[in-house]
Amino acid sequence: MMTKIVFVVLGELSSGELTIAYEFASRLPNDIYDTYFLIPEKNKSFLDDRGIKNKTLSIWEDPQINKKNIDKFINEVNPDFFIISDVYTMEYAQSWTGLNFAALKEYRIPIICIDEYEYTNAGYTVDYYGSIIRNLPPLIEQGDYILCNCPFNKKREESESRIKYFSLYGEKLMLDESKKKQVRERFKVEDDEKIIFTAGSRWEMLNVHRLPALGMFLKWMPVILQNYISALNRKITVIHVSPTPWNEFESDLVRYHHFNYLPPSEFDLYLLASDLFVTLNVVSVTLSKAVYGAVPSVVFQNHKIIDFNKLSNRLSQMPHWYREMAQELKIAYPFRAGVFGWHRLLKTALEDNPYTQTYIEAPFFKVSEAISALEKYLYDQTAIEELKQRQLEYVDKMLELPTPDEVMRSIMSDT
Repeated sequence: MMTKIVFVVLGELSSGELTIAYEFASRLPNDIYDTYFLIPEKNKSFLDDRGIKNKTLSIWEDPQINKKNIDKFINEVNPDFFIISDVYTMEYAQSWTGLNFAALKEYRIPIICIDEYEYTNAGYTVDYYGSIIRNLPPLIEQGDYILCNCPFNKKREESESRIKYFSLYGEKLMLDESKKKQVRERFKVEDDEKIIFTAGSRWEMLNVHRLPALGMFLKWMPVILQNYISALNRKITVIHVSPTPWNEFESDLVRYHHFNYLPPSEFDLYLLASDLFVTLNVVSVTLSKAVYGAVPSVVFQNHKIIDFNKLSNRLSQMPHWYREMAQELKIAYPFRAGVFGWHRLLKTALEDNPYTQTYIEAPFFKVSEAISALEKYLYDQTAIEELKQRQLEYVDKMLELPTPDEVMRSIMSDT
């Protein structure tokens, strides 16, 4: 008999949790496992295109009707396991799905929770941008088993046996030179020109707690990036995938291409053909994909509260745009995951984590260091090759982790 698994993936703002669940499911042998996804309607085409069975829910439907539809779906499938991609997203979505963790437990089916960010070791305390603290209920450890995707997680040898680790992707993702050439020709990129790829999800444009400081950060974030790229004073093609476009670059040397959305195959092609990936979000699955594809990556971060009012002497030496930013922003808060912050939450997972050696971290508000990082990993061939080597060595180690099939066999031998 086949093992039936229902993946519960109810986030509708970010594609990250869908990617993690899909990458695990897609590597399960389809002659042994029968997989289904419970998803919002917006994710249906992604799974349909890949031949994955799914049950969709409408965010506009009455939650009681959605819950009845879920009950019917679960009764028809009669799964052996649930795998929840993000239990806290599921809790948040209950306002329209009618489903939460407690309700899922009532089906009396073993629950496997994916712990994306090592909540279990970080104490379930989440710090948002602006120093807002929230304590989450320890739902992940209330599941029967825990899956940890690597990256972002580090495999911990001392973990209890019900915690299972797997490589986020199942292979190296480098493009051959002919495909890179096709992308360069498509965008009319000259031989002495570089491609920078950057992307953002809908959640990365949200001011969830309606903080004025975050509103200003959202306003200035793209402006800061544009000024850093322009300061390189070189020919650059920027490919930007995001619901919100940037303003046009003032520099004639920078050509800017914006896409609200790209089909996943096209998104991956442009990412993996680029010379540099740039992000402010260290937990980005796109960053992980760049690493598996040996694409040099710069991750901009901020590790302290910056009160620009106390930096008047230093600001007088800064460019006009920076002084204007400082005047409006006033205070910048620590962040590791862009606008979400998560500076303290992610500290545990990043500590002694070899993943941190696969990308370059640069301080977002230090102009010369930020520009130097971009320049070095676009033009210093020795530094680029050394970084790529670290990426490939890391990926080799991750590919030694148990496969999704081996993980599930281990779980089934325990149940």
